[in-house]
Amino acid sequence: LPICFAGVGGDLSGVITCYSAQLGGTLLEPGVTPEDAASALLPILENEAVNKGVFDGKKLKWAFSRLGVESRGIEFDAMIADYLLNALHPAKDLATLAAESGLGALPSPAQLLVLRERMLAALSENGMTELFQGIEMPLETVLFDMERTGFMIDRAVLEELGNGMKERIAALAGEIHALAGEEFNILSTKQLGHILFEKLGLPAKKKTKTGYSTDSDVLEALEPYHPIVKPVIEYRFLTKLRSTFIDAMLEKI
Repeated sequence: LPICFAGVGGDLSGVITCYSAQLGGTLLEPGVTPEDAASALLPILENEAVNKGVFDGKKLKWAFSRLGVESRGIEFDAMIADYLLNALHPAKDLATLAAESGLGALPSPAQLLVLRERMLAALSENGMTELFQGIEMPLETVLFDMERTGFMIDRAVLEELGNGMKERIAALAGEIHALAGEEFNILSTKQLGHILFEKLGLPAKKKTKTGYSTDSDVLEALEPYHPIVKPVIEYRFLTKLRSTFIDAMLEKI
């Protein structure tokens, strides 16, 4: 990751120096190891008084944290600035952002230097300076600390919750199939649409190119029309909750 270091105070006040190191060796050169780079940059990286501009500061924090170095003083993150300025289509990396900004020919550290000035000006013009500096940049450190610290999980409690949901899901499936008069895949939009709108004759609120819409808004609007709708809503909620959180967390521990 390219990093720009901005001097503060003394003869270096206002001077911004950029560095870019190629980690790993070649057939002819031993190269610089990540450990060597971290050791060399440690006095600067851990000095909060030295302002730093980066792309994806959280990723940088993780990279150096694994090497025992704390990255402090990151005052500009081009990835966050780009997200605020281009929320619908943010760039996935510095190379993409530089190319979109007409800076593709410059070395990557120089790209960051130019982008910093342009993007800070754009943030100011759009009234987002305080949002960027007062909320988004500090939040990056908070999120990194949360990810690194993690949280305690009681596997037995999770398994108990999962089993309870499994039993409730099975009971709901039986109730839904009984109300429908046949068994079908409740999570299949096509099959559910057939049951609700063709077999039971409920009013179809929306229809897509592939068939009837059965999204949450549609189901909530249909709830007064038939007793099958309420258990369908609960069934879909519990199956998603169990697969997304309970099962996913159990796989990680």
